[in-house]
Amino acid sequence: TTLATNLAVKLAEKHKKVALIDLDLQFGDIHIFLDIEPTETISDLVQEYTSPNIDLIRSYMTVHSSGVHVLCAPKSPEYAELVSPEKVQSILSMLRTYYDYVIIDTPPFFSEVTITAIEASSNILFITGLDISILKNSKLSLSLLESLQQMEKIKLIVNRAVNVSSITLEDMQRLINCPIWAKIPSDYKVAVTALNRGIPFVTGTPKSELSRSVSSVAA
Repeated sequence: TTLATNLAVKLAEKHKKVALIDLDLQFGDIHIFLDIEPTETISDLVQEYTSPNIDLIRSYMTVHSSGVHVLCAPKSPEYAELVSPEKVQSILSMLRTYYDYVIIDTPPFFSEVTITAIEASSNILFITGLDISILKNSKLSLSLLESLQQMEKIKLIVNRAVNVSSITLEDMQRLINCPIWAKIPSDYKVAVTALNRGIPFVTGTPKSELSRSVSSVAA
């Protein structure tokens, strides 16, 4: 979510039309990261959504001060079941005709909705890290994505990429057999301060190493 929100804001700074979709349907919190209070969410949209219409979809989005259009997650977990894979596929198809970039934040597990979003995407920013538990799950996830024939879309991003543990970047690459596309440094203070203020760090601390790494991903 940190990467999705900051990447969206950075792309909007480049005068691109950017949509940001929160598909963590039970506990999505993009609105907290961006300090926005949505009046409508994706669960409200799908109850009205009968035929593809970009104006209808946009009316359910919240506009952030950066210009990013955000389709927020439901306000309560029980509304998640209203959002079907078919509705998600239809919404994404319509959004890509209007926006330069559609960034989808998914939950850290596979569901029909998540797989629908993955299959609809042109790039998969796959986040991993330098601890054995994350690497085990990454290896399993990549295996599943390979079975879904999605490997050619994957851009592997290492989060908190610091060689302070017994696992190095070289070890990680050998373990999961996928080239590293980008590295995000570890800066807990910048990341958490940005979250608590509701101001993305690419805006609040643009000269930080964290911001520079997201800028390079955006580029």
